[in-house]
Amino acid sequence: MNSPAIYRLRRLLLERWIDEAIALLDQIDGDTDLEDGDEDYEDGREYPARMMGGHGL
Repeated sequence: MNSPAIYRLRRLLLERWIDEAIALLDQIDGDTDLEDGDEDYEDGREYPARMMGGHGL
């Protein structure tokens, strides 16, 4: 089962499944850029409480 051809096929099928799942989610929520929150844009440096071992400044 370590054949390069099988690996490529499985990867192709997985990529297709992921693309279809994302398209379905976009169709359901109606927004292609919808995120749960701003966690992707937050940085630990923005919160002193998260700095210095979680003890803050």
